[in-house]
Amino acid sequence: MRNYLYNMTLQKSINPNREVLVTNLQAAHNIGLLVDASQQNDLAVIRDYIRQFRKEGKKVSVLAYMDFGSANENIEIPFFTKKNVNWYNIPKGKQTDDFINQHFDILLGAFAGNSPALEYLIIKSRARFKVGPYLAAEKTHCFDLMVSHQANDSLSSFLTKMTDMLAKLNVNTVTT
Repeated sequence: MRNYLYNMTLQKSINPNREVLVTNLQAAHNIGLLVDASQQNDLAVIRDYIRQFRKEGKKVSVLAYMDFGSANENIEIPFFTKKNVNWYNIPKGKQTDDFINQHFDILLGAFAGNSPALEYLIIKSRARFKVGPYLAAEKTHCFDLMVSHQANDSLSSFLTKMTDMLAKLNVNTVTT
C-alpha cells in the first residue's frame, strides 16, 4: 500500500511539459544542492561546496536529508529527517516546500541508492536542469543528466564527478 501511494503521488507530480534548459557550471547563477547527509562527515563536504560555489559568485541553496536525530538541530544547513516524511515517503514541511519552489539553473542531487523522499523532491523541483546519480533504468524521469557512481563513492567524490562533468559541458547558445 505504501509503495502504491508513493508511486501514484510521484506519477502525478511529474510535469510532462517541463522545459529543460541544459546549463553548465560557468553559466549557472542559481544552484540547488539536494543531498543525503546521513554521515556526520558529509556536513563538512557540503559546507566546502557551498563555499566554493559562493566564491565563484553563485547563489546556492541546500537541503539535506539526515537520518540522525534531533540532537543536531543546531546545524546551519537546512535539513529534514524521517520525522518530516509521511508514512508513504513524501516529505512535508516548510523546509522542503521552500526548496522545491525555488527556481534553480542547476539542481544537483547527491544521493545514492533508494531514497524515495529525495527522489520526490527532485521530481517536484522547479529546476531547469537536474543532475544526479543514475539510480536505475526505471528512474530516468528524475534527472536530465545522470552520472554513474559506485556504491562506495563518498559524497565528496560523487559531487566532484558531477561538478567536473558540468564544468566540461559545452552548451551552445542558439540565437534566432
